[in-house]
Amino acid sequence: MNFVNCIELSSLLEVIADAEQWQSREQSLRVWLDDLKDFLYDSDNILDEFECEAHRKQVIRQWNLLGKTGRLFSSSNPLAFRLKMGHQIKEIMTRLDEITARKDAFNLNRQTDFGSNSHSLWRETHSHVNAFEVIGRDSDKDEIVRRLCSPDTDNNPFIVSIVGIGGMGKTALAKLVYNDDRIICHFASRIWVCVFEDFDLKIILQKIIKYLMHKSIIIRSIHLLEVEQLQVKLQELLQDQKFLLVLDDVWSDNPSRWHELRDLLIGGTACSSVIVTTRGSKVASVGGSSYEHKLGQLSHGDSMSVFKKASEDGHGSVTNSELLEILETNY
Repeated sequence: MNFVNCIELSSLLEVIADAEQWQSREQSLRVWLDDLKDFLYDSDNILDEFECEAHRKQVIRQWNLLGKTGRLFSSSNPLAFRLKMGHQIKEIMTRLDEITARKDAFNLNRQTDFGSNSHSLWRETHSHVNAFEVIGRDSDKDEIVRRLCSPDTDNNPFIVSIVGIGGMGKTALAKLVYNDDRIICHFASRIWVCVFEDFDLKIILQKIIKYLMHKSIIIRSIHLLEVEQLQVKLQELLQDQKFLLVLDDVWSDNPSRWHELRDLLIGGTACSSVIVTTRGSKVASVGGSSYEHKLGQLSHGDSMSVFKKASEDGHGSVTNSELLEILETNY
């Protein structure tokens, strides 16, 4: 079992509002939405069973303290309950994986009540990372670093796409690569840019130039420059530079926008590279990826480490010892 699936569930809940608007237009979307609602209903039933079992045990303890016999509850078998619930959890998580995989086909967008820019503001990322906080991604990091330092094509720039569903740790992995000592030594310049849903060429150019000229007074008036002026400045900055550019959280699969940006990044020297983090393989393909790194699920051991760490850090609480025991023994 992969506890990142808990984050996947949160992602699914956020797109229900958008799905409701489109369900009348597409039969397959209606079926998907019905399956999702059934899944949520069944998940709630499983939680209810855990709650009922915990309540039953609490009643038994109270009766024992009073010197009474809990014959009414004696028919319950703790081992049978654990096995039954373990099976149900496995089944429900398999359904979640299948529903999540089908979601991407509908190109649903998250909605909030705070306007179109709220998601961008919430998702804005930075390049700093505490490597000790990232669990189970060392092999992924080493593979991407190896390819960036020794690209197997002459593509300029060499583009690596990190692809995975929401909550899998794409940004965290990109940070690990970005801050790896081998990468720092290999590239003269490193640039980190958040893209979000709106793949605006002008904004992306502004962010890249700001990153490269963070000590220059020109960045105060960079918003006044036109795209033509921006591309000229970018070419000057990238000339004879071997750079690594991270484009984090890319959603656009518009070929013309990608072609425009790639053409402007050719100014760097050979082996200059770009890392793209995205949820869809279509984005990676349209973006001209030289290598697509599909982010897989964590191992059982790493998943348990993430789950326990989240509880210890106060992001969750393992209050039911039997639930933890089921997770440890059945997965």
